[in-house]
Amino acid sequence: MRFPFSITLASGPFEFREFSDVPTFWQIFFREVYTVRPDDQLIIDAGANIGAFTLYCLLRAPQAFVIAIEPANDSCERLRDLIHRHGFANRYAIHQAALWDGSGTTTIDMNVGSQFRMTGRGGVEIPALTLDSIAAPYQAVDLLKIDIEGAEYQVLPAASAETLSRIRRIEMEYHPSGDPRFCFGSCPIAAFAWTSPTIRVAGTVRLDSLAGGLFQPQLTPEGTAEPAS
Repeated sequence: MRFPFSITLASGPFEFREFSDVPTFWQIFFREVYTVRPDDQLIIDAGANIGAFTLYCLLRAPQAFVIAIEPANDSCERLRDLIHRHGFANRYAIHQAALWDGSGTTTIDMNVGSQFRMTGRGGVEIPALTLDSIAAPYQAVDLLKIDIEGAEYQVLPAASAETLSRIRRIEMEYHPSGDPRFCFGSCPIAAFAWTSPTIRVAGTVRLDSLAGGLFQPQLTPEGTAEPAS
């Protein structure tokens, strides 16, 4: 397989510049690891990378506005180019910053592939924003997607109960540096019904908000949670 190469979607081209772009596209567009509903109005894409999931949201939910958060300059450039090529420039906003537990600055390691860059562990200094500051202008967020290479263990416990109560669904990739239950266990509004006796070292968690702003994930042994019935 030679890079770069492109495929053509109904709305425009998608360019694959490196090998990691292939599994990224497959996971989002074919395996559909993150669920986007056609009636979603506002989506936050935390860890937007090159924009594959941002594009998927805009195609899957025709009325959606997407807030993309991505700290790496090269990935942001690709994201902007992708979304503009598909004609969706007026349906998204991008924050070139890391999602973190406090506003200010943090760091990112740029010496690895775009899919594996971790924040807060040294490297290039970058701006940092909190989930509270991103969500503050909005009354409701239909979906918060998180894939931030382990920073979920800093970001989510730092989010206020008021912010979390306005998020209707969360889908996140969790990483082996922690236990995903910690992300919500310290939040006063969190209520869990973990159906799996064990959690694997990495996987995807899906959470639906319940009445009163409570989250109740049900985690399968494979590491994928389904919305509580």
